[in-house]
Amino acid sequence: MAHSSPVSHRPSVSHFFKEKILPKLAMMVVGVPDQGFGSIDLTNRCNLRCKHCYFYEQDVPEEFDDEAWKAKFQELSSGPKKLWAMTWVGGEPLLRKDLIAYGKQFFRHNLVVTNGLITLPDWEEVHFHISLDGDEQAHESMRNQKGIYKQIMKNADRPELQVVMAYCVSSLNADCIENVLEEWKDVGIKGFLFSFYTPIESIKDPLFPGWERRDQIIDRLIELKKTTYGSFIQNDVRTLELMKSGESKKVTDNCMFMKKGFSLDPVGHRKSKCMMGDKADCDRCGCIVPFHLHRKTEKKTIVKDLLNDTRTYWSQKDDQKNHSTVGQA
Repeated sequence: MAHSSPVSHRPSVSHFFKEKILPKLAMMVVGVPDQGFGSIDLTNRCNLRCKHCYFYEQDVPEEFDDEAWKAKFQELSSGPKKLWAMTWVGGEPLLRKDLIAYGKQFFRHNLVVTNGLITLPDWEEVHFHISLDGDEQAHESMRNQKGIYKQIMKNADRPELQVVMAYCVSSLNADCIENVLEEWKDVGIKGFLFSFYTPIESIKDPLFPGWERRDQIIDRLIELKKTTYGSFIQNDVRTLELMKSGESKKVTDNCMFMKKGFSLDPVGHRKSKCMMGDKADCDRCGCIVPFHLHRKTEKKTIVKDLLNDTRTYWSQKDDQKNHSTVGQA
């Protein structure tokens, strides 16, 4: 079973260049924009208390009221170094859905990270990442609540929206990845994005799978992506390779998020390190963000992407032309 996108109307050459080629060329020449992206802990409230949650292992301040956040959004989206990409986290950010509805207009790209227990709003332009920690048994064990798995699946089944399941691989759920992919393959989502559990110094647990096991899981994900699931596994191969033990530390020692981005706590103060706070074990980081950003700036990878994008675009244009010719015959 291979997943593929349906054939659709192909963009013009100018649109293709603007949306596909130009951003990659800019990344090659300039690199990741400084302070152009960030995340906000929009609220200190959540409707779950998960075993592995980094948020409540920190000192959690009170939260800004709506007017204070609105002023902050305007500040972040103005000036020569205005923020263009925002990730909305928490707590559970959809507890302040109306505030996101106001704030998302200030940023070109918006990503909401949610636990999936609240009905997703009808925001077609927004990307949603719904956290998932394995199959029903594993997920409900990690989330400390029974009966939520099927509710999350129902809420995620929104083919008209940009919904991706964010699967955090740990020692608890590493063995059920393939079963979960099969269980979710016909749900109306765009696919799965895999990350790995990052240890938090104050949480004493065995959830980090170990480097040898992590490498094995990554190899299997790459194999599944190439042979079975294609883009349904949203991670690209190079990003997965960077997460392996042989390359991970060179990425985390030069974390692009720490250098170029920022995270704000519920009262708008900048958090140390990243959204996970100062107790995160960076040497064993499993967050997809630094690896994705590193991959985006590798010149060899960018050149390869440019060639593949161009080849695919003109191949699709030829297919479209051939279909049109057949239709006229």
